[in-house]
Formats: sequence, structure tokens, C-alpha cells
Amino acid sequence: MTIMLSVVSISICTDAVSAEIRQVYVSGELAGFDLSDQGPIVVGFDQVSTNDGVSPAQHSGINIGDVIYSIDGIRTEDIDAVKTRLMCSGETITVTCLRGGESMDFDVTPIVSDEGDKAIGCWLKNKFTGIGTITCYIPEENQIVMLGHSVSNSGSIVPTVYSGAMYKAHFMSVKKGEVNSPGEIRACFDYSAPVIAKLETNSNSGLYGSINPWAASWLNGFSCTISDKYSIKSGHAEIICDVDGNGPQSYDIEIESINLNRGEKNLIIKVVDHELLDLTGGIIQGMSGSPILQDGCLIGAVTHVLVNDPTRGYGIFIENMLEVAN
Repeated sequence: MTIMLSVVSISICTDAVSAEIRQVYVSGELAGFDLSDQGPIVVGFDQVSTNDGVSPAQHSGINIGDVIYSIDGIRTEDIDAVKTRLMCSGETITVTCLRGGESMDFDVTPIVSDEGDKAIGCWLKNKFTGIGTITCYIPEENQIVMLGHSVSNSGSIVPTVYSGAMYKAHFMSVKKGEVNSPGEIRACFDYSAPVIAKLETNSNSGLYGSINPWAASWLNGFSCTISDKYSIKSGHAEIICDVDGNGPQSYDIEIESINLNRGEKNLIIKVVDHELLDLTGGIIQGMSGSPILQDGCLIGAVTHVLVNDPTRGYGIFIENMLEVAN
């Protein structure tokens, strides 16, 4: 079992990479993010508390992952708007949902629960928030890249980014990882603070956005050669992350195996740095996106931790992440 965790010209190792990327800054800074779609997202169903115990939404054909765009033609931008429309609704309502880029209408009959409230029997989520690590900044594209995997709900719902922002994260503490008990970086961020980047894409290879001009200097990144996947070898490498609030630091790891074809799990890595093991127990949530370097080249980013062995986890090739950025 695995868990998803959250400056200068460079030389390029191969023609395939150089055709796309010309400049990059490696980061390792912690950042907070929030993503929202065009309305609340259905994340589950619930049997309404009545004698029948049914879910009108599920019965009508609404699916987990659908976005509630409107009710009876009136926009529902958040959960409060849905509640308001239900209170004013008649016996049957028309719920317009967005699914896979298409708009679909469903006739739903709300049920009055035992508590006297109208309900359609589904759990909704306004936005997805979290903490992760910034992998790199691409000046020529004005893009920032983080996480190395998608933001999702329990690994199943991947929201489209209609509105999203990245913020500075403030380190608080660390919960050390143990076998079958993943650790985490505990951090917070302020929604009223200046936005680092406007997030635009949530993909299997990470979060991507347009960076605000002031944030480039805050990243404190450094120039680094991009390595293609064929140049990576088993053995010593390093990751860059902030696990103590003192800014990004370099820690030793070993690359145990390399998979040239597998999605965002291209590398199996093992933490061997005694300082990092003492601080975190290995790879913990919040380290997703931590840059992986080998022989001075940026080769990828941390993506997942192995629950049964927190010293080990997965990484994604930087090539795969930059393909989306391009």
C-alpha cells in the first residue's frame, strides 16, 4: 500500500529534453494549495434519515465526482448555495451536473429528513486543500510545478482546476512516520496572504500554475541540469525538502529501482540519511514534490511513501512532470 504525500540558465543532458525546457530553478519549499471546480463536488452518498433510507441523488443517476453546477437553473457555486436552493425547492428539482466536460440534467426528488431538512443524500466538498513541496520553477514558461501526483479525494476524484491558488506554507511540526502509520509535515497557510501562483492544471504528474513575479525571488532556487530518464542509475541520490522549518535542505537517499514506463511511480527510493530518519522516520506526507537530484542533475520528485516501510517510497521522472508543463 502506498500513500500520496501535498535561479539561471542550465545545460541539458539530451536533445529530447532541450527541445522543450531551457531554464529551471530547483526549489524544495513548502507550499499550501486550494483547488475548486465550478461548484461543489459529489464525494459520496448517504441514505437520508427516513423510513426508506435512500439516496435520491444516487437514484437519479448522479455520480461521485460530479460537480453540482445549478439547481432549477440557478447557479450553485458552493455548498451553502445548494442548501439554499433545497430549502426553496418544490417537490422535484432539476440538478445540472458537470461530468467529464459535459453538462447533464437529473430530476431529483428531495426527501424531508427526520430532522425536518430537505436533503438529496449526497456528501459535497467545496474545495481541495493541502500541503506539498514545490519541485521547480520554469522561468521561460513562467510556470511552477509541485507534488508529482494529482490532488484527489481518497485517490479517486481528481478535480478540474476552475479556481486554484498556491500560498507560502508555515512549518509547525512533524509527525514521524512508522510502519503502517504514515507521518506528515504539519503546516498552515493564510488565505489572505499574497498568492504565489495561480494554479491551472491538476494532473497525474502534479500541480501546475503561473507564478506571480514577486514569488520567483522567494523560492531561493538554484540552477540545475535536467537529466533524462535514460541517464538515471541505481545508487546514491539526494532529495531537497523542508522538514524542520529552516528551509530546504539536502538529504541522502538510494535509488533502488527504475521503471521507465510506469506513470508517476518511476523510481523506488530509500532514505539513508540519518538526520532525515531521526526527524521524520523517512518519507512523510507533505514531502510530495521534493526534488530528487543525482550527480548534480534534477531527475525527478518524491510522490508516495510505502506504508509498510516509511523509509522507502516512489518518485516520478522530471521528464514526465515537464511534459505537462510544456
